[in-house]
Amino acid sequence: MKRVGFILIGSLLLLFLLSCGQSPPQFQVSQSKMIVRIVEGRSWVYNVFSVSLDTLKYIPTDDPGPDGLGGWYTVWWASNNNDVEEGENYNPLIAKYTEEGVVYCLVSYDRGDYDIFGRKATKDTPRELLLKKKNKDLVYEPYLLAKYPIEVGETWNMGGIFSNLNMECISLNTDIDVTAGNFPTVAYRMINYEDEDSTYEMNFTPGIGLILYYWVHLGERRIFDELVEYY
Repeated sequence: MKRVGFILIGSLLLLFLLSCGQSPPQFQVSQSKMIVRIVEGRSWVYNVFSVSLDTLKYIPTDDPGPDGLGGWYTVWWASNNNDVEEGENYNPLIAKYTEEGVVYCLVSYDRGDYDIFGRKATKDTPRELLLKKKNKDLVYEPYLLAKYPIEVGETWNMGGIFSNLNMECISLNTDIDVTAGNFPTVAYRMINYEDEDSTYEMNFTPGIGLILYYWVHLGERRIFDELVEYY
């Protein structure tokens, strides 16, 4: 009887020690329910400002991220106006799907003029970014890009370098027509307290991602990103 008790205690102790050495479990969600489909092997092509076609991909990275848990993806953009090879990410941005929704994180050495998707007019070469990362000059600036699941009227502060911006869900089922087709979308409105005359609105389709991103100023609409195709 004692022998059985010792074996049981030993087994429980071994399981405890093994669990202590393991990383915390990653948040899991089915791809069909992702408001932004952060997965490897997919591509999205956007018409940006009606002047270029930009390709978006998510590439797994070994960067531990601001939470130190890993599971992050590099947000890779390439424009037909720039000669950028895959893997040479010129916007230092990583992303991860969490219980709250989609978290983007700027991994930067400054607080430059980036948009919410991590794009900037100027860029460092991959080598320059690598050197700065080795020198530990980089800082993490996470922000909640899209909260989901969500209810109409629910709001949140984006945080990070966009702490001056609040987001609000204005619809759970808005049909949007873009070049890629017709999509039922969840609509968000960005509130910028520094510019009361302007709002930014985004439409996402769960299982696909961003469909349309545009700016409204004094009743006039200007499209930033329109989905052309995805595969």
